[in-house]
Amino acid sequence: AGTALGVGTAFAGASAPQLFVHGELDEVVNYAAGKAAYDKVPWPKAMLSLPKGDHGRALLSDGATLRVVSDTSVEFLRWSLYGDAAAKKRIHTDATRGDIATFDDHL
Repeated sequence: AGTALGVGTAFAGASAPQLFVHGELDEVVNYAAGKAAYDKVPWPKAMLSLPKGDHGRALLSDGATLRVVSDTSVEFLRWSLYGDAAAKKRIHTDATRGDIATFDDHL
């Protein structure tokens, strides 16, 4: 397993909510490296972890996983970009649907 070049853990500037989506079996960016970057974010953040996910192939082969990732991402964007409070309440429900992912929520 490797890590991507340019992935850092120094965050500066205006705060911005961040959603991390990471497969625990990722062979390109080691999960521990992704989690370390997530842990360093000082702003509102959430991490959707896919225990059976890799670097993306699982999204192409499994409609249920794709649906969890896309629904969670859309609700996160509705909340973070448009201030949709109802969308924020739906993020956790979408993320944990079907025991496909785990969700760490510091929003």
